[in-house]
Amino acid sequence: MNGQDGDMRVLFVVLWMLLAWMSPAASAATVAGVVTGASSGLPVSGASVTLERWAGFFYVTLGTANTNAQGEYAITSDFVGAAQLSTSANGFLPLQAPVDLPAGSGQVTVHLALQLPAVIAGRVSDQLTGLPLAGKTLRAHASGTGYRYADTGSDGTYAISGLPPGSYGVCLMDDRDAYMNQCWDHVIANSLTGPSNYLPVNVVAGEVRQGINFDLQAGAHISGVILNRRSGLPPANSPYLQILLRTTATDFIQIPVQLDSNGRYLIDGLAPSNYQAIAQSNAPYYTSQLYAGVDCVGSSCDFPNGSSIVIDGALNSRDDIDFSMIPGGRLQGRVLDRNSLVPITDATVELWVREPFIGTPFRMGTTQTDAHGYYGLDHVETAQHLVVVRSPTHIAQRYPDIPCFIDCTSNTQGGITIPANATVDLNPMWLDLGVRISGQARLSGLSTTTYAVSLFNAAQSLGSVVADAHGRYQFPPWVPGTYFLQSSAGAQCQLYRWLPCTQPPVSGTPVVLAAPGDAYTADFDLFIDNLHHAGFETE
Repeated sequence: MNGQDGDMRVLFVVLWMLLAWMSPAASAATVAGVVTGASSGLPVSGASVTLERWAGFFYVTLGTANTNAQGEYAITSDFVGAAQLSTSANGFLPLQAPVDLPAGSGQVTVHLALQLPAVIAGRVSDQLTGLPLAGKTLRAHASGTGYRYADTGSDGTYAISGLPPGSYGVCLMDDRDAYMNQCWDHVIANSLTGPSNYLPVNVVAGEVRQGINFDLQAGAHISGVILNRRSGLPPANSPYLQILLRTTATDFIQIPVQLDSNGRYLIDGLAPSNYQAIAQSNAPYYTSQLYAGVDCVGSSCDFPNGSSIVIDGALNSRDDIDFSMIPGGRLQGRVLDRNSLVPITDATVELWVREPFIGTPFRMGTTQTDAHGYYGLDHVETAQHLVVVRSPTHIAQRYPDIPCFIDCTSNTQGGITIPANATVDLNPMWLDLGVRISGQARLSGLSTTTYAVSLFNAAQSLGSVVADAHGRYQFPPWVPGTYFLQSSAGAQCQLYRWLPCTQPPVSGTPVVLAAPGDAYTADFDLFIDNLHHAGFETE
């Protein structure tokens, strides 16, 4: 083959590649049409039209266009198959339309007619006084669609806009006030059920339907006291305390309750019905209680167990719906120094529970040992628990008799399980006096950077602590030995003392703590470039 033939072959390959690169555009189909108003038939200019395809979990845009003054649009794409046109324009309802894109360079014509939205409007007032009620949330719902919402203004009026033509149930469902829920027209709606006996509101495209008014009537209430059965006092520190009201196994509502200093609560706005009530709390844990006075766990709390609370047609209230809740099981024990047998009075005792599905522990509560070293932990449910004791001077310990350093809960198996609401006396926990390392990770005031200090022995990293806002750090007590330290914050890092972190940790100055009770103060020095970084200059 001579040089000319070679040149021709190269030219042929280049032309073939160029044609291959251009071929998708040459085979692309075009979707085109006119966007008009459905009622007027007039073109809609400035409408946004998007061509998109479904990618399994979301839509992928294939192309977009805006209509011109004649309402015309055109979008070209080399995609082949089922797609969708999504159209929106000011003052009109959005519209989606299917389109099938063929192979080749043909054109598919799809005309789009946009509908005007409807509006449902009215006024909400108090039935007795006739005064307007502000801040009430109305909702409109049509079969197969989601809810549309609107709030009443200071004059009690509302307007639910942007509605497609159709038939709607319009309701006011608010469990935060003393009024019974209501649907149009004057249908009392139980807050526990999805109302279905309302009078439908029918609207056509572009209609503003006025006069969908509500005059609300105050409902009945239930009230009573909720007490901790062991202490006789209201449950303390229980942000998840609630009452579950049910009328059937599937119709229920969970109502957070606020207690006064005497433990009294109030739930109002109740419509006539037969209710079942359960007091419950998970953080901290209390055993649930059915009214009246039935402790329950799991399926024993199911409907229709318990006694009915009847709210009759005369809306007579009940002020005797009381609960006395057991704060779960109880773990109790004592913490002592192993050598001296003296009670440890400054220990913190932590209760951890295992998450039932993946086994991750999370802390349920803490308490302190008393003057005799005793402690008690309530709010224990029937699950796997861990008890961890930490002391400022002694080595932390996980029950039973397992010493631990910084992380005392991960990578653990087993735990403590007690019967429901039982009290279990744990064996004493004997703690060993430890050694302590603390110091300054950075010079106070030179930087706002957060510094971490890591502790090593000759073989491995033992863990890290974070210095406080003043640069101070402190490790929990640990066993005597020889240790090495490293302080770091981002790119700034040094071994104790002075060596950069490019060296192994054991290259730093060793910290030797020979006997229980020993303490060592290890302060880190900043390099000159760290001082510059913090905004300080040197001579």
